[in-house]
Amino acid sequence: MVAECAAPLLGLGGLLLVSEPPEQRLRWPAVELNRLGLIVEPLDATPPQIAVLHQERLCPDRFPRRVGIPAKRPLWW
Repeated sequence: MVAECAAPLLGLGGLLLVSEPPEQRLRWPAVELNRLGLIVEPLDATPPQIAVLHQERLCPDRFPRRVGIPAKRPLWW
């Protein structure tokens, strides 16, 4: 939900930094991020982990979805 809400605010080449819990490794699936125009930048770090999401192309206008929809039907779990 964070990526879906933030992606439309990023310009081309923008970065989104997200704090990650150490036990979650594959939180950002590539296929779903691609729908938002984002890719995960590889990062070698120890906890606390930071995910770096890079705006590779502009986010489609259909995102973010209406209030409440991302919580009811997230793009991924």
